Amino acid sequence: MDNKFLNDPNIKNIIFDMGDVLLDFRPWLIAEKYTDNEEDKDLILKELFTSTAWTLADSGVFSIDDRYDVVKDRLPERLHKALYDSNYNWAECMTPHEGSQAFVKKMYEAGYNLFVLSNASGEFHDYFPKFYDLSMFKGIVVSCDVKMLKPQIGIYKYLLDKYNLDPKECVFFDDRETNVMGAKNAGINAVLFEDKFMEV
Repeated sequence: MDNKFLNDPNIKNIIFDMGDVLLDFRPWLIAEKYTDNEEDKDLILKELFTSTAWTLADSGVFSIDDRYDVVKDRLPERLHKALYDSNYNWAECMTPHEGSQAFVKKMYEAGYNLFVLSNASGEFHDYFPKFYDLSMFKGIVVSCDVKMLKPQIGIYKYLLDKYNLDPKECVFFDDRETNVMGAKNAGINAVLFEDKFMEV
């Protein structure tokens, strides 16, 4: 990951996506844990983790219970227990992305203002603090709380306005090109995160 922005004296604020930047999201591990064959695993992956219900939870429209109830109706009864376990325990698959914890700590110690801007459901507030010291972040914006999703320009502007940030003084890291473009549309310097942060 190119950290050339660190040489720019105008950059004061670093904004991080969460999933697959700060924490790895590996839902197949959960689907595999609670099923005993490939067909059932693929069904759980498809109907839960890549469904509209998942997106609606991220957008704050669905609760975790709503998500289960809606997806349950699309699966055979024999998979309801696996779905239940996957839906309520999925955050077990979240682990720190290689090198990201160390990078965040170094950037904090270097004096940058750190922020998180994530598309995530309410469970974020339970699992994220297990891996990162919240006191290192000046602000955290989670899509479910503001009922907006990246790459909608409104969520970027919400973060900028809430914390009185100049977009030209910010750099944003996200692993999805659409979200990077959304940030750029809001005037924020943005970088596609493809592997890991270089050691600094």
